[in-house]
Amino acid sequence: MQRGDIILDILEVIKNGESNTVEFKSWIKTPHFKEMIDLLVKEAVGFANTKGGRIFAGVEDNGEITGCNSFDTQNIIESIYDKTIPKLFTEIEIVQIQDKTILQITVEKSPNKISTSKGISYKRLGKNTKPDYPVEYSSNRIDGFKGDYSSKVIEPSIKKM
Repeated sequence: MQRGDIILDILEVIKNGESNTVEFKSWIKTPHFKEMIDLLVKEAVGFANTKGGRIFAGVEDNGEITGCNSFDTQNIIESIYDKTIPKLFTEIEIVQIQDKTILQITVEKSPNKISTSKGISYKRLGKNTKPDYPVEYSSNRIDGFKGDYSSKVIEPSIKKM
């Protein structure tokens, strides 16, 4: 894809608004870098646990491009990596649109359940990222049993003679 095509693609995505695979993050409303990193980690975890997606930093919720300033892409990539378990790899592209700089962070769907380094997992639900509680994990379910599987009595597998 050529540079002009990439910009047209991004403008089209922004025009269509946030979705289950697109998130906008305001750089100007989140002036503290640590707070921005925490928001980006949450969104990245949500996308990784759902379908994957793109985060556009420097774009307001209404699609207005306000841009980013004073950022270090390597620091952002490493912060997302360091603050996720298992470690999450992301890609960042710096894009100039309407004389503003925005960041496009691409997150692939993960084959594994991803959580923050604080042990919190998220998933994408429409335009929002919501907590993904362990009781909802499909791996925690036993067919035909409703409730807390840790309290389920398992019959012994070895019969006494």
